[in-house]
Amino acid sequence: GVPAMGRLGSAALSVPTMVVNILPLRVRVDPRSTPADLVRRVSTRLGELRAHQNHRAEDIRRALGLVGRESGLYGPVINIKAFDDDLRFGDVRATARTLSEGPIDDLSLTVHADRATGGLRFEYNANADGHTAEDLRQRSAEFSRFLEGFNGSDPASPAPVGHLDTVSDEEYEAHRAVDRATVRELPSATITEQVRARAHRTPDAVAVRADGQQLTYAELEERADRLAVRLRAHGAGPERVVAVALPRGADLAAALLAVPRTGAAFLPLDPDFPRDRIAYMLEDAGALVLLTDRELSGRLPQGTPRLLVEETDEPAPEQVHPAPEPVTGDALAYILYTSGSTGRPKGVAVSEQSLRNFLADMGARVPLAPGDRWAAVTTIGFDISLLEVHLPLLAGATLDLVDRDTARDPRALAAHLGHGGATVMQATPTLWRSLTDEAPHALEGLRVLVGGEALPPDLAQELTARASEVVNLYGPTETTIWSTASTVRPG
Repeated sequence: GVPAMGRLGSAALSVPTMVVNILPLRVRVDPRSTPADLVRRVSTRLGELRAHQNHRAEDIRRALGLVGRESGLYGPVINIKAFDDDLRFGDVRATARTLSEGPIDDLSLTVHADRATGGLRFEYNANADGHTAEDLRQRSAEFSRFLEGFNGSDPASPAPVGHLDTVSDEEYEAHRAVDRATVRELPSATITEQVRARAHRTPDAVAVRADGQQLTYAELEERADRLAVRLRAHGAGPERVVAVALPRGADLAAALLAVPRTGAAFLPLDPDFPRDRIAYMLEDAGALVLLTDRELSGRLPQGTPRLLVEETDEPAPEQVHPAPEPVTGDALAYILYTSGSTGRPKGVAVSEQSLRNFLADMGARVPLAPGDRWAAVTTIGFDISLLEVHLPLLAGATLDLVDRDTARDPRALAAHLGHGGATVMQATPTLWRSLTDEAPHALEGLRVLVGGEALPPDLAQELTARASEVVNLYGPTETTIWSTASTVRPG
């Protein structure tokens, strides 16, 4: 935020009153820009803001639907006071002191012109609800280091602004120590190879439950291998994309294992998404084939070749492409479309190594055993569902695919959790809230994973009071599902 005088008319110029507005300054910072480039860009944007001095911040918030002070229009405020604070009344010299800058939502930096020294003086203020005095000292030190790098850049060969460091050597070493302490060895076997090895160890254990049916690990392996052969006959292989749109049943789990065995990446589609959204994703991802069933095929957009899971005809040997070489770490695992900031779906490509690394980490944070049953309630159109599908199968546990209608009915879901013997479930705070309101007994002894939205403190207390464990998760799709995980303690 940048203060603007708001004196564009003759009346405002002649009235002795405060008419300052705080306007949002939007500047796109390219890490490759030089300091001079950044200064020119900021100067241009400041000049453009002058035309909007009369736009009150309150009016801008109202127009954007931002209600309340917590709905920020801008972050830190930078106030540049280019006038002289050296006050003289004849022979008497006075010193100006700021007693208060008024309410501060976040952080403010005031820049004063120091005529005595010919330099600049910086003054920091902050909202005590979000910052401490030590925080301000750290921000001051960081800004000083940034300015030193900014001013010390060689004009003949300036360093990009992205290379200007704000972290001290001591802080850098502390961060490196934390990184070294959290390093884990990545499993060498791919995800599908790990599931296959698990199936060989416990072939008769129940792998998947759905729609009143169940598949053992051996049966799941057989179904996945059969699908992989048929997919290869349709051209699936490395650098190809196979779309998957199936009901929440055993075929869905088999499909998500089968596609990687061809070397291709899968594009998970929720059949209940709007047709135009599905059509866009199929075209944008360049899907080679759409793996679905007869019931859904007619509802889905035309144009992409179909492969129906009900078909049992085996392709002729000459139709089947050779099995691909083992998947390398940088090979694509899947493409997941988010809503996108403009409303147009945005495709995010995630490598097999990234997914494998994520699952290895979550396996350590949420260890599962063959006796566990994971109740999966998330639509396959959201990436967090991939944790629900894969982690139980890697651990020899049971994947319980809950149908859509049951997942949306708190009482039906509670009954399902009880009858199915679920031990783990992942959901948004909204769904957990509906369960605590309608059927709180369903949480007894359950391991709870919660994410996708902010976790309200009162809901956290209710969950920890009943569940055996509560883990709060956060992460954007671009960083492979969840990026942070923290156990929530009672109280």
